[in-house]
Amino acid sequence: MSNFLLNPNTEISWANRHGVIHHVDPKSVLIDFDDAAELEFYTPSAIYTAYANNVFKIATTNTGGTYITNGTTNRTQAEQKEIKRMRAYVTRLDESGKGKWGKARQKRIIKEVGEQLGESPDKRPSASTLARRLKDWLQSGMNPNTLLGNTKVRKPRKSSFSKETLDLIDDVIFEQYLTKNGPNKEECYRYFKQLHQLKLPTHRCIGRSAFIERLDDLDPYEVTLARKGAEAARRLENDYAGELIIPTYPLECVELDAVHLNVGILDEKTDEYLGTLIVYVGIDRFTRCVLGYSMSIKGKGQGENSASVIELLKHMSQPKPDMPHTVNQWAEFGLGRLNLLDGGRANIGENISAVLAKTQVARIITPTKTPKKKPFVERFFKTFRGQFASKLPGYSPSRMRGEVLEENFSSSACLYLSEVKEALDFYIVDVYHQSGHSGLDNQAPSAVWKHFENSMPLSPMIRPEVFDAYAGTMQEGTLQKSKGIQKHKLFYQCPALRQLYRDLTKNKKPKDRTKIKYIYNREDLSCIYVINPNDMSTICVPCTDRRISKGMTLTQFKNRETETPKAEKKAFTEANEMLSEAKKRQLGRKKKAPSKSKDKLQTAQPQKDETLDELTATGHSGDTHVIDPPENTAEQTNETDSVFSNSNAAYSKRG
Repeated sequence: MSNFLLNPNTEISWANRHGVIHHVDPKSVLIDFDDAAELEFYTPSAIYTAYANNVFKIATTNTGGTYITNGTTNRTQAEQKEIKRMRAYVTRLDESGKGKWGKARQKRIIKEVGEQLGESPDKRPSASTLARRLKDWLQSGMNPNTLLGNTKVRKPRKSSFSKETLDLIDDVIFEQYLTKNGPNKEECYRYFKQLHQLKLPTHRCIGRSAFIERLDDLDPYEVTLARKGAEAARRLENDYAGELIIPTYPLECVELDAVHLNVGILDEKTDEYLGTLIVYVGIDRFTRCVLGYSMSIKGKGQGENSASVIELLKHMSQPKPDMPHTVNQWAEFGLGRLNLLDGGRANIGENISAVLAKTQVARIITPTKTPKKKPFVERFFKTFRGQFASKLPGYSPSRMRGEVLEENFSSSACLYLSEVKEALDFYIVDVYHQSGHSGLDNQAPSAVWKHFENSMPLSPMIRPEVFDAYAGTMQEGTLQKSKGIQKHKLFYQCPALRQLYRDLTKNKKPKDRTKIKYIYNREDLSCIYVINPNDMSTICVPCTDRRISKGMTLTQFKNRETETPKAEKKAFTEANEMLSEAKKRQLGRKKKAPSKSKDKLQTAQPQKDETLDELTATGHSGDTHVIDPPENTAEQTNETDSVFSNSNAAYSKRG
C-alpha cells in the first residue's frame, strides 16, 4: 500500500465526485466538492481507508500539492523485513513518549521490543539510531522509506561526514551530554575527538563549532530533563514565554479558557440544587474585549465539556442582539485567526477539531496548568472574580473541597442560570468594556475596538447550525431497526436514520449488531447528530420522547424523573363493601343446595389378607354394602369456602 501526502489545492476524485483539498492538518481534512454548497470535513483515517479501497484518487496536482508513493513494489524482501522491524521500535517509542523521549525510556523500549522480536542485544538499534529514525519518520508523515535509514522524502544536502561518524556523534550526545550532571559541551567535544581518533581514524572528524551547533539544536526541555531532572524541566516549561504572540490588530489572537465559580445554581422549575458554575470566556488579546461566553453546571462527575466550548465559539462568532438589561450594545464579536486553548480534554476532542476545521480557524494547544501561556484571559479572570463573582449571593471564594463545602453550596444556592446570564451580560457590556485598562493606556476595550473596527479584517459569518452539529461528545452506540439509538432511557429515531440502518445492514447477518458513532450533547437532549460512515455527513435525529423539549439538559431530565410522584399500585378484589352482600348470598345458597357427596364413593382402602380370608370363609364376599358419608361433610365444605375467601383477601392486600 502506497502512502501519499495531501496539501491544499490538490484536486481529488472521491466516488465520482470531483473536489479540491481546501485544508489539511494531522486531525482533519476539508474538501471543497463541486456538487456541495459547503466544505465537507473528513478525518485522515477515513481518507486513507477510501484510498486503500481505490475510492479516493488524486486527479491532478496543483501548486502546493504533492503526491508521494512509498515504492513498496520495488522493495526487496530484506528491505520490507527491515521496515517491519524498525516500525515496531519507532511506533512503541512514539506511543510511550508523546513527543518526549528520554534516554532511559529509549533503552527500555529497545529492550522490550528486542525481546519480543527475539533479537540479540548486538542486533538491536542503538538509542541514537532509534531517535533519529523516529524523528525522520514523523517529519516525513510516517513514510516507511525513512525506516530504512537511507531514503528520505526530502533530500537534504548530502553530509560530508560518514554515517559512522554521525552515529558516533549521536552516541556521545546521548551517553555523555544527556546525563544527570553530565560533562559540558567543551568536555563532550574533547571526549568525542579522542573516541573518533581511536575508532574511526580514517574518517573525517567534525569540527568544534559544528559539534556544539548540534548540541544547541537539541530540545531545551529534553536537555533540562536529562541533565537536571523533571522538576527543573517543569519549571522551564512553565516559565518559557518565547512563543508569546504579540498581535497587531483585533482578532489576530484570541485566548479561550474556563473559570470555576463556587456559587450554587438552582433549577428554575423545581428549585432543586444543580451544582456549581463554570464560565467559558473568549478574550481578544489586542483590544482586551470579551467576544463571547458560555456556561455549564459542574455536578457530580461533570466538569468542563466540549459542548460548552463549542457553545462559546458559537457565541463569539455571532453578532449580539440588543439586550433590554444593558445600556450599551455588545458590538464585539468574531473568531480569532489564532485561537489559544489549553490541553484539557474539553479542548482536544474530535468534535472541536472538526468545528474549527469547518470554520477555517487555527487552534494552538498550550500545556495545561501554564497560565503564562494565556496571560490576558487569566488576568481577566482575576478581575472577574473580584468585580463580578464576589457580588453574587451565595458565592464562596474559598478553595476548600469536600462534602461540607458542597452542603454549603446547596444550602446557600439561590440563583437561577438565567439570572446569572443577565448579570454577566450587564457586567461585560456596561462595566468591563467601558472601564479603562492599564494595558491599553487607560482606554476602554470598547473604544479600542471601535477605533480599529473599520480597518480590521472582516470576520466570516458562520451559521449557528454549523456549531450545533458538533456540540457534544463523540459516542458509539448500537443502531436498532425500529427504535433507533438509545441513550439514558431515551430513543432517537427519524426516517433518515431508518434508511441508514437499511444501507448498513444490506450485507450483514441478522444477529450482527450495527455500531455507529454520534455526537451527544448533555446540555440539549432534544436531538443527536449521527455520523454517516459512508460519506462522513451528519444526520440530525430528534428524540421521540415528547417530554424532552429544546434545550433540556441531562441534569434537568434526571431531576424530573426523580421528582415525579409515583402513585401506589391498586387492585380490584372481591374483599370490598360493594360485593360483601353478594358473598353472603353465595354462602347461603351453598348451604341450602342438596349435597351431591352421597353419590360419590370414597376411595377403596386396601385390606389385609386375614380379613379377605375371613370373608371368603363366611361367604359374604359377594354381599353389597352402602358406605355412608361422614357426618361433617357440610362443615368441611364451609371451612373450605372460608379458607379460600381468607386467602383471596390476603392476596388482595399484597396486591
